[in-house]
Amino acid sequence: MIDDKSLSQQSVVSSVFLHIFTGFLVLLFQFITVNFFIDRGYPPYLSGLAGFVLVSIPIQIIIIRRASKFDNLSIKDLLGNPIKKKIKIIIPVIITFYIYAIIISPINTWMQQEVFFWTPKWLLEPVLLQSIPSERILIVFILTLFIDGLVNPFVEELYWRGFLLKSISRYGLAAPVLNGLLFGVQHFWQPFNYVLIVPYSILLSYLVWSKNDLRLSIFIHCSINCIGALITFIPLLLG
Repeated sequence: MIDDKSLSQQSVVSSVFLHIFTGFLVLLFQFITVNFFIDRGYPPYLSGLAGFVLVSIPIQIIIIRRASKFDNLSIKDLLGNPIKKKIKIIIPVIITFYIYAIIISPINTWMQQEVFFWTPKWLLEPVLLQSIPSERILIVFILTLFIDGLVNPFVEELYWRGFLLKSISRYGLAAPVLNGLLFGVQHFWQPFNYVLIVPYSILLSYLVWSKNDLRLSIFIHCSINCIGALITFIPLLLG
């Protein structure tokens, strides 16, 4: 269980803002730049990857660094204490994630068609793989794997389940619930996936809170994103 007295505690209002504002900025960045990528034959979601690199990742790193200097914390402090036999936790969580994703896929489709039909088409269909010229598929795959599979989830975990979760640890069990819920909600660019994202975000926050080992969520988050990229692009690369 996380009980970090050395990190300044955030108020609920401040914590909610810090949890969701970078997601809003990424969505705003997408609205501004998405046509730039579409006009050049790239899928719309690359505007989101660019938003991660140019907006959310730098902001999150700056906030972490400032908090670390103020509270005299290191990255090691945010990572917590390494537990043994992580694989017994990690593998089942990843497997159940994809089983759950398959089970609720009809709900996601229904939400796209019936609930969020009013949103821009590039939000509902952000990948549009059929629109990518064959000579660019490998480039898009590498960018996706590197940014969305490794760099962004690593920084996200340091920020959300490292810094932010510790900064509300005084709320006890409510802390991982709030942290996971807001982490899921701030994915404003894919609201039709909330049924998938929110429960697993809460689960990951609870794992980190209960085990005090951020390495768990880092590995799970990166693995899920990388596997998703492989499932999406490998058929195209081999075709």
